[in-house]
Amino acid sequence: MIDKTAGPTPGQIKKLHALKRALGLDDATYRAVLERYGAISSKALTNKAMAGCLDYLEAQAAEAGVWQSRGGVPAPRKRPGAASDAQLRLVAALWRQVSRQPAEAARKTALEAFVTRITGKPKLAWCGQRDVEKLVVALEAMGAKRE
Repeated sequence: MIDKTAGPTPGQIKKLHALKRALGLDDATYRAVLERYGAISSKALTNKAMAGCLDYLEAQAAEAGVWQSRGGVPAPRKRPGAASDAQLRLVAALWRQVSRQPAEAARKTALEAFVTRITGKPKLAWCGQRDVEKLVVALEAMGAKRE
């Protein structure tokens, strides 16, 4: 059974500070958020208060477009030769430049179909570094420009 009054874990504190950076909170605003949950520092938060604070900041960051929730799932370990997160973001950004799909869901579906056609892999996340190179060449040929 989890003790809801115990202090936060190191992972929760790291996530809290990552959200603070992602949102660009200054120290006064950050302290105000902590006070809202009854603490003066991140280590003084109870488990329940930390969960509420993380949920609140994560929702704010997702709404601002600076955070993507993984739903509590830890990040998968990268296999050798796997594409980096930055490479995958580059492909997604280039795709947004050339895609004709107006809705985000349709654009994502079209990107997965494009990835499958070019690399043979059903998902962008499964691509390796060489696959990303192929995708970037194809997207640049379609008119996308790196910024």
